[in-house]
Amino acid sequence: SLERGQGGLLAAVLGDNAALWPWQVRWEQRSALFRLLNHAVLPQPDFRADFHARFPPTLKRTELILSEIIQECSRRKVALTVALMAGRTYFHQRASASAQFQEYFCTALAERLRARNVETLPLAELMRDRHGREGGKWFFPHDGHLTVEGHRIAAEIIAENWRKRSP
Repeated sequence: SLERGQGGLLAAVLGDNAALWPWQVRWEQRSALFRLLNHAVLPQPDFRADFHARFPPTLKRTELILSEIIQECSRRKVALTVALMAGRTYFHQRASASAQFQEYFCTALAERLRARNVETLPLAELMRDRHGREGGKWFFPHDGHLTVEGHRIAAEIIAENWRKRSP
């Protein structure tokens, strides 16, 4: 998992000094059994305040990249919809630091895009809702990427959104 190990996702999200991470997060790195029990039984730390302090530069860089895309679409008179997608932990470990970061980033980016009148599609949110109703194996367990079924569901949701917009 990208959450484990030095320099992984947790270090990017929570900072390089693992000694400052909450005890639950540190224990998760040492024990798969504790990781399962932790998410099933214990309340999870809320990292959102940390994200607001740590990630404005990341959002700004992302917004600068999107600005170029927005300008080019405008110049070419092409409609733009930004689909906001997240990874496996957003669906299966909703209280994890990774899932909290993905939710924070998608929400913050959507707010910035709406302020620029850019349409967004909350694909991650729509997929999570549908997964809650239907279940299924939409992500590979070893790397968190979408399976064939996950890609099919994402495509169906995008197509449904386009049909609703078409005259």
